[in-house]
Amino acid sequence: MSQGTIVILVVLLLSLIGRNNLVIAAAALLLVMRLTVLKDTFPFLIDRGIELGILFLTLSVLTPFAAGQVTLSDVLNTVKSPAGLAAILSGVLASYFTGEGVNLLKTRPEIMVGLIIGSILGASLLKGVPAGPLVAAGFAAVIIQKLNL
Repeated sequence: MSQGTIVILVVLLLSLIGRNNLVIAAAALLLVMRLTVLKDTFPFLIDRGIELGILFLTLSVLTPFAAGQVTLSDVLNTVKSPAGLAAILSGVLASYFTGEGVNLLKTRPEIMVGLIIGSILGASLLKGVPAGPLVAAGFAAVIIQKLNL
């Protein structure tokens, strides 16, 4: 069994323990791909996978606007409220951290295992909910930069 397969199996196991269904699905799909001719798509996924993921995430976030479920009046009321301003600030910070996370994961993909372990610990010990890997990676990137790791 190759080292890559072992790492994906570890990620799958940790994700099962932490009940992170999205990472479970991704790891399982990658195992299937690795064992079939679909492994030929790995270079494409390495080059463009994060961009595709962000595209689909952005589509899902913008769909309520396109479907008419969120109106211009809703947007204006949100911008004028304290909660809306807090949400805008949070969005700015999350976008910054996500960008840092994308850069970190592109240059040091092995960090993902630590993010999963941290998510499991946070979910089980602090009763939290596993965060998105890009934002978690962004937090890690900022910590790594500040501590010169």
